[in-house]
Amino acid sequence: MYYNKSLLDAAGVSIEDLQNLSWDPSASTDSLREITRKLTLDSSGRNAADPAFDADHIVQYGYNAALDGQAMFIPYLGSAGATLQDESGHFTFASPEGDAAVGYLVNLINKSTWPPRRPIRTITATSAAISSCRARLLCSSPVPTTWRT
Repeated sequence: MYYNKSLLDAAGVSIEDLQNLSWDPSASTDSLREITRKLTLDSSGRNAADPAFDADHIVQYGYNAALDGQAMFIPYLGSAGATLQDESGHFTFASPEGDAAVGYLVNLINKSTWPPRRPIRTITATSAAISSCRARLLCSSPVPTTWRT
């Protein structure tokens, strides 16, 4: 996970908070979603935890997993106890564990504060996004792997 420490400090998020991130698709919230809300800002400088937050005018997203299989999909599958494919190459992620992981990611995009468009796909773009303050946390495999049930 890449981060801009000064921006984390401004939002009251510590490195220890990042080290203890967890996600849980069965819960209404978890530490990953809560920290993401703290780090996402609208054009008035309000974070997504503020009731007055304007989701139509987000200027800074709190999290971006780069929207690729290695940095997003596969680690979430694995930490949920699912597999992508078996030894013979047949896909196996259509399982309750796989459904939970995919559903969690879909909800991050559709119901949370994760960029739905223009993903940051490269290390160069990742570095630029962090240094320009467009993103506070960017994930490159592995993702937060503690799944608490």
